[in-house]
Amino acid sequence: MARRWLALILVGLATAPAWAAPASAASRLVEARLLVDRTAVAPGGSFQIGILLKIAPGWHVYWINPGDSGMPTEVTLILPPGLSAGCVQYPVAVRFAAPGDLAAYGYSGEVLLTATVTVGESFRGESATLAADVSWLCCAQTCIPGAERVTMELPVAKTPGPSTNEATFTAWRKRMAVGASSAREIRRIEFVPGSQGEATTAVITWAADPPAEVALFTEPDDRMEVRIGPVKTRGRESRIAVMIQPLKGQSPRRAPLPGVLGYTTADGERRGVKVEIPMPRADADL
Repeated sequence: MARRWLALILVGLATAPAWAAPASAASRLVEARLLVDRTAVAPGGSFQIGILLKIAPGWHVYWINPGDSGMPTEVTLILPPGLSAGCVQYPVAVRFAAPGDLAAYGYSGEVLLTATVTVGESFRGESATLAADVSWLCCAQTCIPGAERVTMELPVAKTPGPSTNEATFTAWRKRMAVGASSAREIRRIEFVPGSQGEATTAVITWAADPPAEVALFTEPDDRMEVRIGPVKTRGRESRIAVMIQPLKGQSPRRAPLPGVLGYTTADGERRGVKVEIPMPRADADL
């Protein structure tokens, strides 16, 4: 994590005027909207809520783990009593090259962050006010932070209403990471521990020709420093070196370390699978 904080300091020094830009500049770069997948909901039912971010061409925002620099895009849902939400889900990110030979993970163009909301059986009212506080860092050659609260009124009825925004939710649902057994592009994923002091190697065997834009991301853990090497592909096999170093006196929040292997299919669709990366041996000298 020390490397990430250094990267953030360097980015801040290099882009100080952008960080001081007015809020109107950030709003022109990222447009936030609140979407639901039902025209009305009923007590005892559930629905999908989504925060759609439309990002200006040439700019990007960040995944939950921004990489070597940047800040995560964050969503806080604000719901009335009687409604509860699960965790916000982030689609598979892409890798961006950052200044100084650093890597960043995030989204360009647009992204839909989603969650499942449950309506309690005892909920009463003709409508429910839904809101979300969204914050982001939007970057190109410079970086500009932004934040917005988005709101909407959702009718509540005795029975659920028809679906809405179906194409949008379906398209982004396909970009959520799945288990490896559900990914037809992958034949096998395994992690091969190195000898003492060496990286663990992710070995991916593809079912056909390797896809494009292969990248391995790990979920954030402020107790660990994670370094991911470049993807090396030969034939239908890709290898990625992963060095994991606990910070002094720290232990991982979760072990194995959760992550996502992302890739782009031949038809241009971004896909990904969930992975679990083993921790280094206790005697490993990283």
